Amino acid sequence: MVSRAPPERWERALWYAFLLAWMQGMALLNVAWGLLLPVLLRRLPEAWRQLRPRRMVVAVVGAYLGWRILTTLWADAPRQAMVGLFDDARALTIGLVALVMLEHRRERVRAAWLSFAGVALLSWWSLACQLTDAGLRTTGHTIYGTFAHLNYSATYSMIAMLIMLHQLTRMAWRQGRWMIAGIVPIAAMQIPLGSRTVLLAALIGCLLFALWRRQRRVVLALAGAGLLMGGLAWSVPHWTGQFSSLSAIEGQLQGRRTMPSLQIRLEIWGLLVQITRDHPWGLGPRNHGYIDLRPYRGWIEQHMPTALSATFGADAEVTEERLHLLLYDPHSQYMEALVDGGIVGLLSLLAMLALPVVLARGSDMPDELFVAALIVCWMYAWSGLTVTIFHQAGLIIYFLLLALLLRERKECPQGERP
Repeated sequence: MVSRAPPERWERALWYAFLLAWMQGMALLNVAWGLLLPVLLRRLPEAWRQLRPRRMVVAVVGAYLGWRILTTLWADAPRQAMVGLFDDARALTIGLVALVMLEHRRERVRAAWLSFAGVALLSWWSLACQLTDAGLRTTGHTIYGTFAHLNYSATYSMIAMLIMLHQLTRMAWRQGRWMIAGIVPIAAMQIPLGSRTVLLAALIGCLLFALWRRQRRVVLALAGAGLLMGGLAWSVPHWTGQFSSLSAIEGQLQGRRTMPSLQIRLEIWGLLVQITRDHPWGLGPRNHGYIDLRPYRGWIEQHMPTALSATFGADAEVTEERLHLLLYDPHSQYMEALVDGGIVGLLSLLAMLALPVVLARGSDMPDELFVAALIVCWMYAWSGLTVTIFHQAGLIIYFLLLALLLRERKECPQGERP
């Protein structure tokens, strides 16, 4: 029997707790997901009933997940593949339940504020730890959680900041001034997170959006955010030792350090292409970091000097058992999809990225939801060039977005708005 009753208070309380906690770290994310299980078990049949008529969504998501399940059958590291499938299942169940929990606009507004508050609180805490404790010099050492994974944390937090920055430009100052308390720490956290790809994607996206909408306030807000971040970096030069990214930039400007990150990525991507040629159907979920690279040792020594030095040290002896560490981070969502799933896996990922755009086309969505969808799609697509984000908590964001768009198309007949 499918329940059609509106969510009860205890269900909403668990859902709100999840939205506040999911960004705080993978361990807490799993705990929050476990607490949601009673809601999941009760609401999944209703959510599936709503999703089933959306044949395009079922086909695209089913192809993406189905191929990942199939590649698990021949994975060399089946345990890691199962961990990847667990991440997918967690994201899919939360996305489905969002169809029910985010039915009305007031629920979507509450969900947005709670998620934003969670990111802002984590940002304030992270900055406090880095600026006050001289013994903890990097974000990874300071935080055991989502922000310990710098690159895709930069993407998530940037998405939250841009969505709220857009809302702030649409509101009267009295209404929106409290949002500054959340936007400022998230903007400041982009310095220690230090993802140049994320910053560039956000900057270009904002400029294109402002030109498209002809919104001067967006341009002014963007300029203000840039000045704020630049001012923070300029005013605290003696704190550069606390931020690993600032220390690296300072060294590069003074000629004491080079910038090998692009070369490292190119070498790793070259190796991934070699592996894909030998495994055209893919290695299986998460297996890129556990493949036996001994057959490729000669190619690695000839073509990957920078990556070898950065991973193991200039004078360290590289044993064959440790070679797999070179691919623990593919440094690209697209290359990860290619090596783990072959060309079929890459095409299914591209279809997933395009799905929200197709769903939004022709629907009469509220402006704030349309912009949120646009921001998530833009940041995922461009950040994915050099950042692996479409897994773990990142996949949850994307399924939540799909759920929101589906909910909106169902709720808004043509010409009506909630």
